[in-house]
Amino acid sequence: LFPLGGINVHPSLLPKYRGAAPIPAAILNRDSETGITIQRIAAELDSGNVLFQETVPLSGRETAASLGADMAEKGAALLVRALCAIAEGAVSETPQDDSVATFCGKIKRQDGLIDWRLDAASIDARIRAFTPWPLSYTRHGNAELYILEAAPYYGPVGADTASGAAGAVIGTDRNAGIVIKTGNGLLAARHLQYSARKALDWRSFLNGARNFIGSTLG
Repeated sequence: LFPLGGINVHPSLLPKYRGAAPIPAAILNRDSETGITIQRIAAELDSGNVLFQETVPLSGRETAASLGADMAEKGAALLVRALCAIAEGAVSETPQDDSVATFCGKIKRQDGLIDWRLDAASIDARIRAFTPWPLSYTRHGNAELYILEAAPYYGPVGADTASGAAGAVIGTDRNAGIVIKTGNGLLAARHLQYSARKALDWRSFLNGARNFIGSTLG
């Protein structure tokens, strides 16, 4: 049916991140760049010859949602270039080096559970990688709490950050948000959401979350 074969748009610089979740993988690993590959469809997962590649620089603040939207537009444009080159008989193909291939598996909901013992940069990366799904969540008392937006915090705080367990909510910064202790460093949460309630900015959230400051999450 298809004498010229099949091609595929894959949002990574193959052979890096073969598999189901290359966009979150680049964010989780805090890569400085990722990319888009137009490849031949092959029997083995994401192993086909490379027709075109385009590098996409990363700022370190992308979410899977924002990066996915950007990659979709860039990937569509690169696909048009590939189709035109194939039609003109002007496409060249480069075999992938299987010896340097890396793989990323499917993301599961339980991957979104925050381990506050991790360092602040790793938790931040996970929050961004798991937006819009499965989202990053923890517990506040008996309630499930989603941390929708956060960033590592390097400013001053009034509380003694040397005391308290990882997950301790130690204070606020009027510009950064709610400051939470991690296994190494501090994280400032800016948007939060209790399960079955609406998402709120951190100031609005605190208005309805009694005794949140001083509590320990997780």
